[in-house]
Amino acid sequence: MLGIGLCAAVVSGSGFATAAEEIDFAIDVAPLLASKCGSCHGPEGAESGFRIDDRDKAIAGGDSGSTGIVPGKPEESELFVRISTADRESRMPADGEPLSAAEQELVKQWIAAGAAWPDDVQSLAGLLPKGEAKPLKGQGHWAFQPLVRPAVPAAPPGAAPIDSFLLERLAEATLAINPEADPRTLIRRV
Repeated sequence: MLGIGLCAAVVSGSGFATAAEEIDFAIDVAPLLASKCGSCHGPEGAESGFRIDDRDKAIAGGDSGSTGIVPGKPEESELFVRISTADRESRMPADGEPLSAAEQELVKQWIAAGAAWPDDVQSLAGLLPKGEAKPLKGQGHWAFQPLVRPAVPAAPPGAAPIDSFLLERLAEATLAINPEADPRTLIRRV
């Protein structure tokens, strides 16, 4: 059996182990880590050098120099520190909802019980979200969108293409174009 340790104070009915059951890494912890951490810390993009999809890399930690998972010591494990901190700047996941108290407790109990990560689940690659590449910051900004040549709307004969767009927008707003100014007004404008 892959289960280890006891999970205390975990809300029953949440899909996680209850106090009387053992924590099963493959059923309880691995899917949680893959769904909450995998999009930013998976093989596609290891933000801050931290990878959660591979056991050895998750234990080693990332660019901060702190150990990712210290078996038996959740308070010294950077993974648990980052998911449980109250500081919004350093709390993970950075772009999503924070882990619930039950999920934090599950990870804490798993680490406290030795952070067993069975050989048959050494990689979480099969559990990671597929086809969900994290968009780069600013990627949706209008300035980074490809240029698209719009179709020129129908306009009266002799009208320039730009006039076609203006006339279409005026028609949508139920407005009419002003009549052409008389020569005296045109000279005054110059």
